[in-house]
Parts: sequence; structure tokens; C-alpha cells
Amino acid sequence: MADSAIINIAEFLSYRGLPFPLLPLPRISDQSGVTINFDTQTPTTKKQYGYTDLLGRPIFQPVKLDTLLLQNAVITISLQKNIVSTAVNGLNGTIKELVNTQDYKINIKGVFVNSTNEYPTNKLEELKKLFEKQTNLKIENEICQTFGIDYIVIESLNIPNTGKTNLLAYEISALSDFDYTLELE
Repeated sequence: MADSAIINIAEFLSYRGLPFPLLPLPRISDQSGVTINFDTQTPTTKKQYGYTDLLGRPIFQPVKLDTLLLQNAVITISLQKNIVSTAVNGLNGTIKELVNTQDYKINIKGVFVNSTNEYPTNKLEELKKLFEKQTNLKIENEICQTFGIDYIVIESLNIPNTGKTNLLAYEISALSDFDYTLELE
């Protein structure tokens, strides 16, 4: 690490309020030379991913599914290999042969929050329309881009009860997909 690395906690957390306890806080340095700056009076205006929430704060790693922006989403990606194991006489263990890899399994969980005290019925209808599409869906997310995932196919949509009038929780299970062209000879 650099000797004079500075971490601005307020900027790191997109801090947009008055510092507590309203007094200047000290700069703290640890043994490795990293300085943590607690004293800041200017809120950050940097929009890291280009999307902001209702309060104007940047959204961390948003998920855009077709035309629907999933603001409060957490995405999980898993991948599994297809391996053929063959037992051979006289050997301890098996011989493994990698056949291929399966599609990426993508799980997206999140919550839509309505600023009024009404249920977000319009978001539920949008989710339903996405689920009912008979084609792959464009997905935009930093993690998906890292894995080369541009399209997904929704396997299941789960809408659990939140018990709140202005919240719509959702869970989407999907598989990665890609555009391809078949050529007949």
C-alpha cells in the first residue's frame, strides 16, 4: 500500500448529511500508513453507475433487466462443471474428464419500495410481463458483465409476502443465455 493512502469514509458511503456529532472529527492513521478522514463537509455528487435512487444517492451495482431497473437488488451467480468420473481398477480415486460447463445460474433478490403508502402494483405488473416473455432478456449489471453474461432466461419468479403496504419483495431465478444463429447446410 502507498504510504499516504487516504480513505474518505463519507465519500465511500455516499454520505449526504451533517457529520455527527457536528464537531470536526480527527484523521486517524493506522500502522500501515492508511489515513481515515472522518472530517468532511461536502457531500459527494459522483454517480458511480449512472443510476440514482429517489433521494439522489448513487445505486451500487444496479440491475437493469430489459427495461426495468431493479434498484435494491442483490445478485448471486453460480456455475457448475459437467464432469465424468471413471473408476479404474488398481487406482485409488477416479479419473475425471471435464465435458463442459453448465449455464450460469443467476439469482436476483430485491425489494421495490413505493414512496407513497400504496402497494407498487405497477412494478408487480412489470415483473409479471418480464416473466411471461417467451424470449431471452437483456441484463445490465457489473457482475454479469464481468462473467460475459448479456442475456438471461427467467426460470422462476417468487413474490413473497412482506406484510407491508408499500413494499414488493421479489426473487428471480434465471439461467444465462446468448444470441446465436443456426445455419442450415
